[in-house]
Amino acid sequence: PDELAWMRTMKGDEDAAHGDGPGGNFSADYSDLSSIAEPVDPARVRMRVERQTLRRLPRTGAILFTIRVYLTPLEQLVREPEVPGRMASA
Repeated sequence: PDELAWMRTMKGDEDAAHGDGPGGNFSADYSDLSSIAEPVDPARVRMRVERQTLRRLPRTGAILFTIRVYLTPLEQLVREPEVPGRMASA
């Protein structure tokens, strides 16, 4: 599938970030994005959602952190009732 990583598609390559902390200072020139972006084939796009949980184990009291990743084809999502409208308004 085509990669639609937020950092790469919205702010440019991670190498363009300079400075400390979230956001940094971006020095890349975004005035002409047409030279960077290629057309995206919707049939190859997946929506990635992570579900993260914290659970306390009953006997030891230790805390367990888990991550479950869901990858759903965009074509499957648009067939669900009301989902396209909710995605467009997000």
